[in-house]
Amino acid sequence: NLHSITVGNNIHTIKKYAFYNCEVLTEITIPGSVTTVGTMAFAQCNSLTNVEIQNGVLTFESGKAYQFII
Repeated sequence: NLHSITVGNNIHTIKKYAFYNCEVLTEITIPGSVTTVGTMAFAQCNSLTNVEIQNGVLTFESGKAYQFII
């Protein structure tokens, strides 16, 4: 079970549905190297309570890629 994710600095895009419905995910760190977060990337991650987005993330694709923030 995946509870915490720190995306590597060599990652530039989080693809659509990458962590969709990952119900046990509680925290994620997205580094500045990531410039795009795909549609529905974190949708249905209902346990997600701690999100760190470092400077550099420029685009959240349409849909609920960022549903976890709201």
